[in-house]
Amino acid sequence: MAEQVRDFKGMRLYVDVPQTNETPLKIEIDSLDGLLIYSIPMVGPGKFTQVMSEVNKRGARATTRQNLILAERILACKDEKHFVNFYSTLRNNWYWNSTRSGVFNQGAFVFDDTQGEMPDSIDRLARLSFDKTSGIRFIEPGFETGEMEIQEFLKNPRVLAEVGSDDYIKDVLKRVAFACHKKRAYINALASSEKDIFNHSALCSFRNDGRLSLDCVSDEGDRDGYAFPVSLASTEGAKPA
Repeated sequence: MAEQVRDFKGMRLYVDVPQTNETPLKIEIDSLDGLLIYSIPMVGPGKFTQVMSEVNKRGARATTRQNLILAERILACKDEKHFVNFYSTLRNNWYWNSTRSGVFNQGAFVFDDTQGEMPDSIDRLARLSFDKTSGIRFIEPGFETGEMEIQEFLKNPRVLAEVGSDDYIKDVLKRVAFACHKKRAYINALASSEKDIFNHSALCSFRNDGRLSLDCVSDEGDRDGYAFPVSLASTEGAKPA
């Protein structure tokens, strides 16, 4: 197998030359967080726990922010031969995020569970949240859900908690949302019940005329989706995504 590296629209694609469709073996993207390396092929389709178990064998679980960085490039290159399959998957399935939420009667803790090791306990998350380095974000109930104008979507507390960075919301997320639809986006309500419940989030663009949707699904949900194994190579010399 002959591996070739190609610079392609702000990415580095590692391609197996004999392949007729030239599907990349991996994709590297410089971001504000460092050099992100996405492993190909995607894992899926499958339920969240099934897919993430397989992802763990090949790398870390991609956060909402990391999936948005890749989704931006997929949408910008949707007609290119390297990205046709990825675009089709985004438009017809869920992209599972490692970003999860623990919902209780006073709100929700949102956190990135890239290794699948965060506690499934609201009390433990509450204690960890006092440590500012934990990356745990809290959102109060009552935020707007459903379809909305993209500018309102970008200011939504749930979106801020999911993405975890104003810079990415104003830049990457904005471009992804407008690439999916000219006016509107969608936020699904956090799945809840009378007891504490844990959800995972997902990106998709197959409902309501292709509008970007930030979904929330119970960890025990029965939907199928895909995920990219990802690794963070370095934070030195990183450039904006």
